[in-house]
Amino acid sequence: MQAVAVTCAAVVGSVHAYSEFRYKIPNGFEVEGFSAVGHANKVGGGDALSSFGNDFIDAGYKWSKLLCAMDSDGDGATNGEELGDPCCKWNEIESDYPLRSSQLSSPGHPDAFSDADLAAIQCHLSNDEL
Repeated sequence: MQAVAVTCAAVVGSVHAYSEFRYKIPNGFEVEGFSAVGHANKVGGGDALSSFGNDFIDAGYKWSKLLCAMDSDGDGATNGEELGDPCCKWNEIESDYPLRSSQLSSPGHPDAFSDADLAAIQCHLSNDEL
């Protein structure tokens, strides 16, 4: 009986922590087909993390300009471009910065982007606006 209670507590604890991480990245709840961009298993669970999950840990579990500008999965698009924050301006506290809400992808699972795809999701602000 104790083993069941401990197992249930561990499962509830992991789900809670996992949900909180989605609030710490731009569009964390909006990447279609990926409820866990930080896990190798795109729907979550398990100990295996995606390359983005490892980079997120290395960044102290925080979205930063450095993490945003990285290309964790090596597919040619930055993490920010994939999550709709190509200019790396979003932050967890003031999350009202307008993000792109279409053409989102997981920064931890490589996609095949054409040059036109990459151009469409890049930051289009001038240096003065950054």
